[in-house]
Parts: sequence; C-alpha cells; structure tokens
Amino acid sequence: SGGESDHWNNVLFEFCEKLFEQLKIHHNNEELIEQSVKNLVFIAKQTPDYNVPQSDQPKQLKKASGKRTFCLSWMIRRLIRLCRMELVKNAKLSLLRSFVFKWIAAVALQCNDTTLRNNLHTFLPPLYRELTIANNDENLKILSTSVCEIV
Repeated sequence: SGGESDHWNNVLFEFCEKLFEQLKIHHNNEELIEQSVKNLVFIAKQTPDYNVPQSDQPKQLKKASGKRTFCLSWMIRRLIRLCRMELVKNAKLSLLRSFVFKWIAAVALQCNDTTLRNNLHTFLPPLYRELTIANNDENLKILSTSVCEIV
C-alpha cells in the first residue's frame, strides 16, 4: 500500500542519513567506514531503481509533489558529496574516497544498465579526477582504474 511504502521510504532515508553522518564524523576510522559502506551497498540493492529503471516503475514509486523518493541516484549524489568534502578538508586523506569508490564498484556489478548509464555523469568525475592528478595516492589511482573498468 502507499502508506506502507511511504513509511519504508522514510525509514531508508533516515537510516542512510545516519550512515552518511557516520562517514562524515568518523572519516578516519577504517573499520566503521567499511561497515557503513557495506550497509549502504545492501541498502542500494533495495532501492526501486536498482533492478528496474525509474522510467519503467509504477506511478506510485515516482516522486510525488513534496515527497522525496528514495532512489539510487540520491545515494550516489550524497556519497560523491562526501568524497568532495574529504578532498577539500584534507586531500592527503583518501580512506573515505576509496570506500566510496568500492561502493560504486559493488553497486555497478549488478545494477541495471539503464540506471547505471543515467548516473554515470555523477560518479565518473571523481573517478576521473583521481586518475588524472599527478601527485595523487597511487593506491587510489589503481582503485579508480579498477572501478572504471567495472563500470
């Protein structure tokens, strides 16, 4: 029913927001970041557009006026924003970016092609940036290359 799906939509939003906050606050706690990212991979697989492109979804899943719709593209945008924040605050730190790149790879492995193509413009710029910066962390560069190959 619509009310139940709205409830779960809000639950997933709130849970993701809490995980994003954990990533922001504990940006150098590798164990916590890894677990949060694993949880976010699982949640990404529950989004309506993970298996079915948004254009093919029933009308009730689409964004209603004033309501936010939980979807994969929203998660991608939020994680990329966290990558940019890490880069701005301390470019030498790359822990959060590396886990976000791993999240992108994990999601891209099974995500439907249409949704993946629709989100390329969001997650390719940070990957490309890491590949092209000359004095960058070599491990992050290798990871970026691997993620680009998967995508």
